[in-house]
Amino acid sequence: LTLDLDLSGLLRDLQAGSPPRRSQVPPDIAEVCRVATEAAAAALGTISATLLTRTREEPWCLGRQVAMCCAFEHLRCTNQMIARWFGVNHGTVMHARKVVADRRKLESRVARLVAAVEASLVG
Repeated sequence: LTLDLDLSGLLRDLQAGSPPRRSQVPPDIAEVCRVATEAAAAALGTISATLLTRTREEPWCLGRQVAMCCAFEHLRCTNQMIARWFGVNHGTVMHARKVVADRRKLESRVARLVAAVEASLVG
């Protein structure tokens, strides 16, 4: 993927967007979420901290949604556990799962991103 992005404001988002309840997530779930986030970030040519901001800009939002979705599919734990690690509510995880399921059928780039993250979780 080739991206031409304006990264202004990213530092501000990184400083303000630290998930507050990540310490409440069991280590095995936290590790899967971390690996999924790093894989999505790598596939998008950025670092994982970029995906953990609250930005709704493409492709960062999509990368975060794919990481949430793949972590959920891999773990089959509750939406709430995934949400805690990402610093969002469970409804955000539910929405991410729906968006990714719909978009991966229609967009090959989304399907490739999901495949890359899934491969990192099984390998």
